[in-house]
Amino acid sequence: MTLPLIRTAALALILAPLGVAQSFCWSESADNVMVQPIGVSCAYGPPGTVTTDNSFWRRYNPAARGMQANFSVTQVNFGVAQALSGPGGQGQTATLNLWRDPTPGDPAPRSELVLLGSEAVFIPDFTVAGLLTYALSTPVDCSNFGGDDLVLELALPDGMPTQSGFFYGGNSAGQSSPTYLSSTACGIPEPLDVAAIGFPSSHMLFDVCGVQTSDLSTVYCTAKTNSLGCIPSIAYLGIASATASSGFLLHAEAVINVKPGLLLYGNSGRAATPFQGGTLCVSAPLQRSSLIHSGGNPLPNDCTGTYVIDLNSFARGLLGGSPAPFLGVQGTVVNAQFWGRDNGFPAPDASTLSNAVEFVVGA
Repeated sequence: MTLPLIRTAALALILAPLGVAQSFCWSESADNVMVQPIGVSCAYGPPGTVTTDNSFWRRYNPAARGMQANFSVTQVNFGVAQALSGPGGQGQTATLNLWRDPTPGDPAPRSELVLLGSEAVFIPDFTVAGLLTYALSTPVDCSNFGGDDLVLELALPDGMPTQSGFFYGGNSAGQSSPTYLSSTACGIPEPLDVAAIGFPSSHMLFDVCGVQTSDLSTVYCTAKTNSLGCIPSIAYLGIASATASSGFLLHAEAVINVKPGLLLYGNSGRAATPFQGGTLCVSAPLQRSSLIHSGGNPLPNDCTGTYVIDLNSFARGLLGGSPAPFLGVQGTVVNAQFWGRDNGFPAPDASTLSNAVEFVVGA
């Protein structure tokens, strides 16, 4: 019996929108609209509607996407061109496997993959193409990923016993990495680029969504004791984002009240340079935020002031000034420190300097 590789038709679909600042959705597809014909499966034939065992694979490199923090996978989305479960059937069950590949670039050989999580996925019958969104019952932890690949596998069992068939949905648009297929029945035991088996224009929609679980922010350096003997202390709340318009507050407590100030920041690393009687903790070239006022009690001077800025809002241009473009680039390491007026010191040292924070711009 010949077991041909068959492709099927598909209709248009649009993926769900991206999540909020701490969340992400990644796609290897340049275009998220399905076209026909596109799906590829190892199938019994003719007529080729009942499929054998098939596994469909996609790989993602978190580091290449700027993800340096820990994260969890919470959802996958995949296109379905056709799914039929046979006479009297009411759907079929696949297995979703999430793997870690310490040798990134190709999910083969399977022996090198490390299983992170596995769940059964129910696939209802699709006679018209569509998108299946599956929320994992247990988020899959992806901590300390480094440069490893995250590999998705959707495994379908042999459809002959139930007269079932499955063909993925996708398109022929560009993709960041190949669609891979493996099938014991078709003599493809390892994930293989479908282009290598005659389908260079068949690109599966198989996307992954999750949430960043650590912020990679670190407080460092030494603040300058101000003229009232107080030590300004920097802190942060939230996660820096390349897209969100709020949600990452930087603030410095114990600064002198009713004084102007600003945030010094840069993307050239840490420093410990003598500066205005204190320590400059950010390497040049320096960028500056818009003007900030410390507030606090009315005069006379005390240490009730606070400098605070939502850096996500500033980065999106909502607080004035000239935000550096790198604040909108996921994966950028940024260093920041508050500077303000302190007229209790003689010039040129009439300033206050907090300690500093280093953070990574997230999604």
